Amino acid sequence: MSDILDQPDSTSETTRNASRQTYQVPGAPASYERISTAFSGAQLHSVIVHEPPGHRAEPISHEGEEIIFMLSGPLTIEVDGHVEVLRQGNSLHFDSRRVHALWNHIDTTASILWCGTMDVFGGPTGPIHKDQSKVGAT
Repeated sequence: MSDILDQPDSTSETTRNASRQTYQVPGAPASYERISTAFSGAQLHSVIVHEPPGHRAEPISHEGEEIIFMLSGPLTIEVDGHVEVLRQGNSLHFDSRRVHALWNHIDTTASILWCGTMDVFGGPTGPIHKDQSKVGAT
């Protein structure tokens, strides 16, 4: 995915709301803001995902685990056939090997903080500390 995605650099351990850039996968409706940075041995990855009205992700399963925290709006999420609506301030933590999908069933954009052990986009890496050399994309 990182080969086709033009993502902002992740060269600092700190992200600031006013300076975070939004990016998209070409042809996909959702947009993202990178929260996590890359460093040797990193296992946790996180992005803010802005889900547009009507967007529905395909059901998937994969190794790892995920946490979804609702920042704004409700989203419908299905995990192994169990469907529920998460509203602002709600969260869900689950084993990613379970089949899961989410969709925005309302007419405004909904935003989530997504954290997981799967490096969804790979992508730009850079020195985090002055003494650390560039880390290769995963």
